[in-house]
Parts: sequence; structure tokens; C-alpha cells
Amino acid sequence: MEASENKRSVLFETFVLLSHDAAATAAHAVNRRTWELLRAAREPGNGTAQLDIPLVEALNGLHEAARSDLAIGRAGRVR
Repeated sequence: MEASENKRSVLFETFVLLSHDAAATAAHAVNRRTWELLRAAREPGNGTAQLDIPLVEALNGLHEAARSDLAIGRAGRVR
């Protein structure tokens, strides 16, 4: 898990460095949600930890911002 987190961290920093503000902001939201999820997963407990962390919504926002940053539109959408 630690090796995967290190790789994700390096990729996150690279993305933020190379993207415009909107995509970088969206990446920070994903990063924050990911850390919340990791923290919850690592908590010792009785197996019923709450994992109500909106990571998917944050990822959707990142994808949209990244496509915009790269000037990639969805099929059927006129820009």
C-alpha cells in the first residue's frame, strides 16, 4: 500500500505542476478525498468504519477539468 501511495503522490505532484489552475484545483480535491479514505481505511476499529467519502465525485470533477485543460470535449458536445 505504501509503494502505491508513493507512486500516486509523485503522479499527483507531476499533474499539478503541468496543469492549469482548474485542473490543479480538482486534483487537490481528489488528493484530499484520497487521504481521507486512506486514513479511514487505516483506522483500527471493529470493521464498521464509515467510508462515506465522495471520492468518485471528486474524480469526475478532475476528469472534466483535465479534459478541458487538454481541450478534449465529450462526443456530441459542441465547444
